[in-house]
Amino acid sequence: MISQFFILSSKGDPLIYKDFRGDSGGRDVAELFYRKLTGLPGDESPVVMRQRLQ
Repeated sequence: MISQFFILSSKGDPLIYKDFRGDSGGRDVAELFYRKLTGLPGDESPVVMRQRLQ
């Protein structure tokens, strides 16, 4: 199940933000994601991982 959904502008501002569960740390997660994404070297694409807990 998805916890958060967000779409960021090219400057990192949240354009669309929805927190479905309220347990993910709020908008700080979107900011952290943007900082990590912009910190990648130009030839390295971001990796999206999915973990399924049982």
